[in-house]
Amino acid sequence: MRAKVFTTMIKGESYDLWISDEPEFIRECVGQRIPVIEYTHDDTVGNDRGTADMHCSALDSFLTPWATYSVDAVKNDPEYMKKVVHRFAGVPLTVAETNVLIIRELCESDVESVERIFAEGSISGFTDIWAENKDDKKAALREYCRLHYDLYGYGYYGIEIKGDSDIIGVIGFREYVEQTKIGGEYLCFEIKGMDSGLSPLELGYVMGKKYRRKGYCVAACRELIKKMPGDIFILVDRNNIPGVKTAKRISVQTDIFDSDSSA
Repeated sequence: MRAKVFTTMIKGESYDLWISDEPEFIRECVGQRIPVIEYTHDDTVGNDRGTADMHCSALDSFLTPWATYSVDAVKNDPEYMKKVVHRFAGVPLTVAETNVLIIRELCESDVESVERIFAEGSISGFTDIWAENKDDKKAALREYCRLHYDLYGYGYYGIEIKGDSDIIGVIGFREYVEQTKIGGEYLCFEIKGMDSGLSPLELGYVMGKKYRRKGYCVAACRELIKKMPGDIFILVDRNNIPGVKTAKRISVQTDIFDSDSSA
């Protein structure tokens, strides 16, 4: 079977999303970057795929990373369908916005902007995938964007001023790991989420030099935090005075949560 289940516009171009259980049609779509979801069922197991185990979680077990056992479930989830289309189109998803800013996923073409922003310093939080020992930051960013957002449901995001596609800062989350030396080195700000049963996340942020002290970082962080239902921690070197001030503003100005600062 093959069926067109969704159509959306991205940057003025129309994209159709298909669902199919026909291997040759799926391969054709993937080769032409046409959005497609593989429909798997008992009759397709072992059918020209190189593996009989369709329950395997590895992406290589399928003809496309996007597969489903229920066509109806896909049709009833427009956000999921939109995500698939964006992945095929290579266009990052917008995850939040303010009157002035867009907070969106990163993409491979952001690598020069990301490197410049991190090179300018004043980092609060984490910088893992852009550490200095990375030989190929472009490849690292490409791999990160290909897997991380969908696997974890959160990550690093770029900040844009509306009307300008160049990113002015990077903000985002990683899994929070309790620090043993918080008392001596860091101030810890905790923002209580709506579901404290979830694993807490750590918020990090870095802004381009000429975009600091304009309220952009605080506004973007506030909007992004609203998308995360669990507790959020911000760790700041107590000697980083501007970083401490920013963390305080983010903590006390996050409207939908009850904020509690240990600083």
